[in-house]
Amino acid sequence: MKGKAKEKLISIAGIDREKESLANGLNRMLRLGLLILTCAFLVSFVVIIQKERRDHELKEAETYRNSVESSILAAMDNYVEISSLILMNDDVQKFLSAEKVDRGLTNDTKYSVLKILAVCNNIDSVHIFRNDLDYMKTSKSEYRVDFDRMKQPEWQKLIMDRKGGPVVRINGYDALFSFDGKTLMTICRVINNFNNQQKDGILLMSIDDSLLNMILHAQKNEHICILTDRGMFLAGDENLMKYYDESFLSEKAKSKSIWQGVRHGTIVGGKVEELPIVILCYSTSSLKAISWESILCLVLMAIAFGIAVFLAGAYLSKNITRPLAQLTAEIDRTKLAGGLEPLSVRLPENEIGELGDNYNDMIAHLQELINSLLEKEKMIQKAEVWALHEQIKPHFLYNSLETISAMAIDAGADDVHSALETLGSFFRNFLSKGDREIPLEREVHIIQDYLKLLKLRYGDIISDEYEISEEAKSCVIPKLILQPLVENGIYHGIRMKGEPGSVTIKAYLSEHNLHITVRDSGVGMPQEEIDKILKQKRTAKNEDDLNQFGFGLWGTIERVKYFCDKEDVVRIESVIGDHTEIEFIIPRDKTIRKTEETI
Repeated sequence: MKGKAKEKLISIAGIDREKESLANGLNRMLRLGLLILTCAFLVSFVVIIQKERRDHELKEAETYRNSVESSILAAMDNYVEISSLILMNDDVQKFLSAEKVDRGLTNDTKYSVLKILAVCNNIDSVHIFRNDLDYMKTSKSEYRVDFDRMKQPEWQKLIMDRKGGPVVRINGYDALFSFDGKTLMTICRVINNFNNQQKDGILLMSIDDSLLNMILHAQKNEHICILTDRGMFLAGDENLMKYYDESFLSEKAKSKSIWQGVRHGTIVGGKVEELPIVILCYSTSSLKAISWESILCLVLMAIAFGIAVFLAGAYLSKNITRPLAQLTAEIDRTKLAGGLEPLSVRLPENEIGELGDNYNDMIAHLQELINSLLEKEKMIQKAEVWALHEQIKPHFLYNSLETISAMAIDAGADDVHSALETLGSFFRNFLSKGDREIPLEREVHIIQDYLKLLKLRYGDIISDEYEISEEAKSCVIPKLILQPLVENGIYHGIRMKGEPGSVTIKAYLSEHNLHITVRDSGVGMPQEEIDKILKQKRTAKNEDDLNQFGFGLWGTIERVKYFCDKEDVVRIESVIGDHTEIEFIIPRDKTIRKTEETI
């Protein structure tokens, strides 16, 4: 037995030399971890650089776009002011309110308009339409007027809804076209009469595309494109038009990453506020756009990373791999020695040191277990001899009872014969071939035989009732746990009451437990006595108290606690002068043990 325990311990503690050592494994994992972290650092470096470049591209493109938008809005404000001067001109008012237009009135109006236009450039044409659609114009180019379009309610409503305010549309809201094919922005306004504020006509003032080219030239950026909200080119880099889509129609600028060959760039675009034009701005950057502060931070991170890896490797070597190698060598030494010896190597005061201490504690505990097993083996051998000896006693007892019973029959003592027969049945069930646990049904048979013997002595003053469910009968319980309860109820309960009484035994299964209840109609127990039985431990000082209050009851409760491996197994409820009820609550999984004996 001792040799087998040593062999098992050595097999657990031994190291398989065909497997890789932990030190080599840790070194390999460190190298792998270093490689992974290096790759992660390089990827992070590239990602950060790319983010810096794209942020720079986005910021630069937004700056150019905002600058172009501001310049266009400022210029359009100036042209709106000029259109206001034209609306308030007396000759224009006369031209619109005259019942009949002649050449002289037309020339005077044209001359007055040209004087106003002389203060600014980039106005390609001015068309002033009367209500009858007769009109006057000043233009650098030839235009075609679509009168059918101007008569449409949609066209009229757009301009009328502004109540004299300006609205900017392309090519006069599709009513004014230049013969040279240029796409121009047109300021459209209603002209009201000074006296009655009724509509006298409409002003269409077209802005030359040279304005947009001039604004773009001032930006010194070749990658800016201005187009209409319908995608028609106005000015700038026409190559950017292929990247235009409806997402850029939002007045809040949108960005899009693009590749032109192997070169990455960012396009920022958006619709100009209250104008039918969209500005696209393309920007690309190089490493020069990355700040030195960012590069310096990345370099410092790389240095710190290298130092951290070096320190981690040194720490692991000092506190893990080297102590583990020492521990392994010491265990090999004890294995080769062929005995259970404690470790003598000095280990660091960390988890590995605790492992060595625990190993030494395990060796000491194994030595104790081996000695204990040897002692138990000797006791088992003695117990086997004692069991063989004790098996002789029941047979002698049974044979003696049968002989006395036969003599009682010959003598005509039928009551003695019945008592002896009952006592024999009681002992057969009581002994139960040495089993410690028996089925509940056999335990009930013991109680029935016991009460039958008592009735022979006391007569009918004791009655018994049984309510045992069928499924509970086969449950296995500790042997002789009900008899002490019945005996205690009769001698300390019913007899003390001085009148006939009853004992009721119930048993049933709930979802998780077996419930066994013994109830007597005796004098009852005070709560102090119940508490003492349930809470006291057996000692030399309180043994007399336990005998007084029912040592058999207390001992039975202790046996059930041991059987169930828990404390909360009993409930005692009593009413003074009426009854006492004791209930055992046994887990179902404890009641399914198989015995060698069947009912």
